[in-house]
Amino acid sequence: MACLSGLQSWLCGGKLEDETTVKQRTWSNESTAERKVPLNVVWEVPPSECPEPRPDFAVAKYSKIKPLNAALLDSYIDGYQRTTTLFFGRIVSNPDDLPAFQEPLGYNMTYNAMTTGNGNALHRHNSVEIFVALDAPFEIAYGSHGEFKALLQPWDLVACPAEVIHSYKNMGHDGGQILTFLCGKPAICWADGVVAQARANGAVCDDSGILLKHAPAKKAPALSADWSFELDAPSRQSTGGQTASTVASETEVDDAENLKRRLELLGMEAPECIMNEGEMNQFVFRYARQAERSLSISSSDGTMAVHWKDLQPGEDYAPAGDEDTLLIVLKGSIICQHRHYTHLDVIKQPTLVTAGSEPATLLVARSTLPHNLSFFFDANMMAR
Repeated sequence: MACLSGLQSWLCGGKLEDETTVKQRTWSNESTAERKVPLNVVWEVPPSECPEPRPDFAVAKYSKIKPLNAALLDSYIDGYQRTTTLFFGRIVSNPDDLPAFQEPLGYNMTYNAMTTGNGNALHRHNSVEIFVALDAPFEIAYGSHGEFKALLQPWDLVACPAEVIHSYKNMGHDGGQILTFLCGKPAICWADGVVAQARANGAVCDDSGILLKHAPAKKAPALSADWSFELDAPSRQSTGGQTASTVASETEVDDAENLKRRLELLGMEAPECIMNEGEMNQFVFRYARQAERSLSISSSDGTMAVHWKDLQPGEDYAPAGDEDTLLIVLKGSIICQHRHYTHLDVIKQPTLVTAGSEPATLLVARSTLPHNLSFFFDANMMAR
């Protein structure tokens, strides 16, 4: 009873005889205890309201896709060696390698990685080509001889108008990567001398530069349960030499199926679009100035827009409208359909994504292009 009496006295504001002793050894009596354990916090996580995925939702995990070596004609030339990771469409000058995503969204998309100082050879396309510097600064050369320059910092992008001669070069660390979107048909016109120099170094190609040798037929990869997959063929060619997997007979090269694939890469005759010094700057879009302007272009075949989306931890992003959507994780991580995706993962047609525990930055491509590659996206950007 004495104990109960003492407890009742303490609860009513009285003091127990050994309170001083207890206070010295009990952390919860410290003056900061109230701030450490707020009693009005409810430790519950609300249920997620994740919408059902679209039928064409798919994800390519960057870590599970093996890059291709010597997948382009110019990679046979010193200074242009690089690896290529193909996500959509085809690689220019290469009719055989298969993309991660089987159904196109109207563009060809690759990552290209190279050592410092390497890049690609001067060339032009019948369609607009978009470059995004991923993790290193890149120099964009333009002009008939590549005499003019524009510099992209990481995450900056440039849209090169159709028929403008251009190239890129890694100005940062070894392994720096650049992303390319080539809308429409994956046709290319190499600058004078590129085809001849590649042939001299062992490339087997036709007069337009389309590579002829190829590995045995490959089946397109299927998506697994977690919408990711891994390509099992690291290369179709090897720079500077031949391997057993790249040897093909003349009959195989000239058969009807190979001819069909080659025709899919052929472009149309068109004059060069001449650009003078400084004229490319209007087509450069800076991440640091994203609040001021972002890329949005259109032609009779549809539209293509590319911008950045910064998300705070736990923030949602649900693309609105009917356009096709492609997300690329530039920084941090996101959650989509209860799975986590990180640096350079590619998410096709998401309905909702949520940033992880740290801020995230996404590259967002929205388009209304035909789901094929049989057109030329020749938006008249120079007339603006």
